Amino acid sequence: MAVCFIFDLMKEPRWTKSAIIPFLRAGDSIKILLVRNYKDTKWVIPKGTVSKPLKPVVAATKEAYEEAGVLGKPHPLMLGFYLKQGVSVPTFLLEVDVILKEYTERDIRQRLWITRDQIDDMIEDIDLRNIVKAGVKCIRKRGTYFRYLISTYARELDLHFQVLSGKHIQLNYPTGVDTFRNIHVRRSTSNLEFFVYSREISEVGEGLASRFQFELLRENAKHKIGFWCIKKRGEELRYASIHDIEMPVLSFEVFVKILKTLIDTCFDWERRIDELLKGGGESVSGLESKVDDPGPGL
Repeated sequence: MAVCFIFDLMKEPRWTKSAIIPFLRAGDSIKILLVRNYKDTKWVIPKGTVSKPLKPVVAATKEAYEEAGVLGKPHPLMLGFYLKQGVSVPTFLLEVDVILKEYTERDIRQRLWITRDQIDDMIEDIDLRNIVKAGVKCIRKRGTYFRYLISTYARELDLHFQVLSGKHIQLNYPTGVDTFRNIHVRRSTSNLEFFVYSREISEVGEGLASRFQFELLRENAKHKIGFWCIKKRGEELRYASIHDIEMPVLSFEVFVKILKTLIDTCFDWERRIDELLKGGGESVSGLESKVDDPGPGL
């Protein structure tokens, strides 16, 4: 039974079970917390029923408290799912802050901290073993974490996306019926740069370029999310709306706000460009097309 990774999915089913991998960072090493299953026959990870109105990650965090006696920070990404008795179990990560001596299922479940080198020996189920290994890789490698994080958020919004590399994901953001804008997300270590390409500088014309530069500076002073700059795309120089954020603080709510703000800012700015160009007797082609940004081309 193979693990199905999150970026292979586009729509989230109604999960009835969820699981979580509690972990600790110990210097350069990582420790994973296992618990005995209910029948005390093998080592597993905390897992339980997803009860409304809880989200799967919240339900799994609750199970970690009850079954393993740990509290901490659940990471907002989903690793994928493993199959348990024919049921797909979405799996998350929990960075442990507190280890309790007394907890709900202390008398019926043992718990055990293991290193990544012990995963094969201690976890019997192959599919569970594979997803725990995926979790460790996600914790250790920023590129893997980046892919899982952005893919999880994109799936929650039903956005189509392309994982172009461990440092670049392209999101297709719908702007109307059969129309969309491409939003690029680039990673540099733990910093993420969201950006949307706008007009080519050559479209604007030299006469208005200096005026727009001044306007862009005024725009940058106004907004908390997003700033304007000139960005190279292939051989072209384009205006681009950009926002930088550190990956550890990117929540789903902030992700949604960044996407919406960048798109809204682009449309508003491009409308103003059109008005100025028309007033100057010049014209440009319409902004929106079925694919207004055919790809990265960087």
